Amino acid sequence: MFSHAPGAIAKTTAAIAVAMSIYHIYTGAFGALEALLHRSIHLAFTFALVFLMYPFSKEGRQRWLDFLLMGLSLGCVFYIFWQYDYFITRYPYVHPLTRTDLILGGLFTLLLLEAARRSIGWAMPITALVFIVYAYVGPSLPGLLRHAGVPTETIIDQLYMTTEGVFGIPLGVSSTYVILFVIFGAFLEKSGTGQLFMDLAAATTGKARGGPGKIAVHSARCPARLILPCMLTTKWWSSSLRATRAKSSNSSPRRPRDSGSGA
Repeated sequence: MFSHAPGAIAKTTAAIAVAMSIYHIYTGAFGALEALLHRSIHLAFTFALVFLMYPFSKEGRQRWLDFLLMGLSLGCVFYIFWQYDYFITRYPYVHPLTRTDLILGGLFTLLLLEAARRSIGWAMPITALVFIVYAYVGPSLPGLLRHAGVPTETIIDQLYMTTEGVFGIPLGVSSTYVILFVIFGAFLEKSGTGQLFMDLAAATTGKARGGPGKIAVHSARCPARLILPCMLTTKWWSSSLRATRAKSSNSSPRRPRDSGSGA
């Protein structure tokens, strides 16, 4: 995973990933911190990994920019720890934001969009920007799209200062449940268990006509986090792989959260 990075950066990235895994395994076993703290720690780990694993330049130049953005993003999250009592005792949308809140909240939003762009492409950042712009230009829009407009302070208040924006339910699910399944799947994948499931499916249907598709149907009984990396070695087109997997997983929505048609 880290082979594309220089030695020191690869070791640092691996250390952060291990620390993140240990933290989430511990909280999964003994209980998580309060919601805002737990989600902030999860996001801080994610920020660090994204800016280290997805550099600004594919050639590895301008790494200073990656470290700068990582430091700024961690600083925005650290502010939540530093001012935690202030965050949990203020009345959202009632107490006015300080200048520091506005600056860090705006910077945090931009850094989050950049992290999303680096890791999953332009679709998510553009979608988020469309809705943010819509909050501003609502008074200028016609018909049903028109609204009174949302002030900058209110947008930052919701996105950064409460558990209704970035630190809301999706991040809570990711930091509490999804991450444990990802770690579990990674352990099983590296131990060879995922390949074992593929071998069992291939042994029963691999020689039949349409064997790879039948393997996908049988393997749909297993978590997607285990099976998809192994299925990629069959050299299918990714669209065919995902379509077959999604269709065959319609029967498994009651299985772990990364099974079912949502996988």
